[in-house]
Amino acid sequence: MKNNILIRKIQPSDNPFIAKIIRTALEEYGEAKPGTVYTDPTTDELYKTFSSAPKSGYFIAELDGEVIGGSGIYPTKNLPKGYAELVKIYLKS
Repeated sequence: MKNNILIRKIQPSDNPFIAKIIRTALEEYGEAKPGTVYTDPTTDELYKTFSSAPKSGYFIAELDGEVIGGSGIYPTKNLPKGYAELVKIYLKS
């Protein structure tokens, strides 16, 4: 086992892998509820969500070629100008 971790920008092909990681994490913590990212359709389209918003980005963590999690930076509404929020940080168990 190499244990090489790679952090890279999200690609369209990552969508189903990171969506599964997010939903599995919410299930593990009893937070798989309506009104959360568990049922939010953007959870299945993170590449599109982050690539279409200026000054945002989503990054995938890979361990030996397997997607193990991700996190994003997003200029959430109502933040002061020039600020962004660290969002959607999820990892496999």
